[in-house]
Amino acid sequence: MERVQDFYIFTLPFFVMGNIWLRAPQKKYCQYIFIVLNMLLLLHALHQIRVVIGLAQVVRVVGGVETDQLKWSDYLDAHILRMIGHLLLPLLFMFKSLRTNRWITAVVYLLVLKQYTRMYMQPQEIFFVMAYGVSLFAVVYALFWLLKLFPAPPKTN
Repeated sequence: MERVQDFYIFTLPFFVMGNIWLRAPQKKYCQYIFIVLNMLLLLHALHQIRVVIGLAQVVRVVGGVETDQLKWSDYLDAHILRMIGHLLLPLLFMFKSLRTNRWITAVVYLLVLKQYTRMYMQPQEIFFVMAYGVSLFAVVYALFWLLKLFPAPPKTN
């Protein structure tokens, strides 16, 4: 799930621009694609929230670092608040009207891009990131199609 953010950052701008500049049939497909990308980011955020909860549980089991002089509230600085916002902002995509909004998608993209730290990747790693992203994309798109959230293309004779 860690590579979903890489796939999101690499591909989303193309489909948002396609939604803005293309004509009606292609515009709709670009919108479907960026809706699925937003849902992938939502799944990534849910995974990251689960990781943070797991880390908090480990700290609590190990004994924690909370003492009388040092409280949990002392850890809340600007970096932690940005991380919390970075984890919670994609939860807006749970709502259908916000999932299709280009402007909210652009704001979330810019915040994800600002928080994003690109690790050095070998060329073959970029191929695997894209393959992993395309496979997850296909699963989510198929799920939306099966739930009839995306209409099937009209049949032509």
